[in-house]
Amino acid sequence: MLDLLYWENKHETVRLLADYPPTVWGYSFASLACHDSEFQSYTEEVELLKEKIKDMLIHYDKNLIQKIELIDLLCRLDVSYHFENEIKHVD
Repeated sequence: MLDLLYWENKHETVRLLADYPPTVWGYSFASLACHDSEFQSYTEEVELLKEKIKDMLIHYDKNLIQKIELIDLLCRLDVSYHFENEIKHVD
């Protein structure tokens, strides 16, 4: 019994330290302070741009190849999920 208590007290947790290289970005973004009004203006701008893209998909009078190129671009940018309904109804 005493041996078990001795073993439990002697056992230490050893944490290995990782040897990561320093970040190329530095720490300038860690102190970046953004206000809610800035986020609100960005949100409004994003919504406005989304409406423009939806309009391009629905009312764009150019040929089908250009619409397909636009859809391909949206997929490559990984934002096509915002326009799923419009993409489904492309003529």
